[in-house]
Amino acid sequence: MKKENIAKLLYILSIILYGTTGCFYRFIDLPAGLFSLLRALICVIFIIIFVVIIRKKPNYEMIKKNLLWLFLGGTSIGFNWICLFEAYNNTTVATASLINYLAPALFIVVAPIILKEKFPPYKIIFVFTALIGVILVSGFFNDTNNGSIKGVILAIFASIGYLGILIFNKKQNGVEPFDKVIIELLSASIVIAPYAIIKTDFSAITFDYKLILYVLGFGIFLTALAYILYLGSMEHMASLHIAILSYIEPVTSVILSIVILKENLSIYGIIGGVLILSSTILCEVINDKKTNKIDQIDNNTEL
Repeated sequence: MKKENIAKLLYILSIILYGTTGCFYRFIDLPAGLFSLLRALICVIFIIIFVVIIRKKPNYEMIKKNLLWLFLGGTSIGFNWICLFEAYNNTTVATASLINYLAPALFIVVAPIILKEKFPPYKIIFVFTALIGVILVSGFFNDTNNGSIKGVILAIFASIGYLGILIFNKKQNGVEPFDKVIIELLSASIVIAPYAIIKTDFSAITFDYKLILYVLGFGIFLTALAYILYLGSMEHMASLHIAILSYIEPVTSVILSIVILKENLSIYGIIGGVLILSSTILCEVINDKKTNKIDQIDNNTEL
């Protein structure tokens, strides 16, 4: 099998692991803030051990040059995780996951302003399409209204955090992938810690062996291992393939929420999800007639 095909399979596996997070979080009885903090710390420790084993030395010079953007990227990760896991607590996993993926569409709007990138006018159609998708997914037109308005708002804030990840990773230059993950997740921990301490009633938590195993498994396999597979496979893949295959994540979240959690997704939710995902995918694959180049989004360290 060609190296590129192996890389694609490993990348898809990493994305599927990411996509399981919303579903399996429902089986962990911890507040969103504390869980996010433990997830980040376990992931950082595991990846540091992995980097030591493979004897990969940090590039301190590039870390120093990009320290501000790394910190802001980590801050965005922390904000995204807190809002997304709180959204899971207040609405369906499918709703929160799909709205979170509004970020690539929002990126199209802010990129010309913040990153000075060209903005093909036709792409505004995709942005509006994605926004319509969010309205449909939110349950606004449902008689039963699957998700609460609080959950939908939190998911929108999560997408803003995701947008920050995209922007600040785009600002970085020459940072090694594992250096990026370690510094950003340490930064995320700094942001998450105060929220976790304030919002957690520690007296109400019982850390039995089952809970500890769940949290360790989540941090090691669904986060650290996913990052290692993700970063290790990307260097052997085309950017366009990376961008398109990343949308397996929300699809996985939706399927698992229906099959395992028995959550309902109305016809409006299905249509809305299709609109969100198709509009952002089309933004990746349609050529700009003037430049004949594909607008790429740097997907490093998204989740």
